[in-house]
Amino acid sequence: MRSMEAQILFKRLWTDVEDKTTTLEILTSDGHSTFSNQVYLSNKALDHIESEIRLFCDDYYNGIYDLSIGIFGKEYAYGAFLANFRFYEPGRLYISTTQETEFFKFAGDMVAKQAQMHLRSEPALLQNFSAEFTLLIKGTLDEAKLICL
Repeated sequence: MRSMEAQILFKRLWTDVEDKTTTLEILTSDGHSTFSNQVYLSNKALDHIESEIRLFCDDYYNGIYDLSIGIFGKEYAYGAFLANFRFYEPGRLYISTTQETEFFKFAGDMVAKQAQMHLRSEPALLQNFSAEFTLLIKGTLDEAKLICL
């Protein structure tokens, strides 16, 4: 079985122009394990994330950024994603992700699938991802990928 490349992939599944919301699928892989979930967010929130990613790209001396979409927990139930980006040392980007799917009924309770991954990348690959993410929210691309090492 061939392993998938280490990456974080954001794929637009749907955009509602009237409600101004977007559904994304986020796939995270460390090259061995893969996990994906769907998240829902406003287009305004998407624009804000794009702006924050662009700013973070220039903060590669001990910069830290939390990319957060959705809210974890069954009270919200719609899927969530959190990626903690850290430039721990020059030229190295460390990323810790937590993902949660929508909640579903299981053995009389409401549960969700969850995953955590730890990945590494570098500033040039983050710059490429930032450019793709900008095109994703403009509707020019359907996917934006952060390639990891």
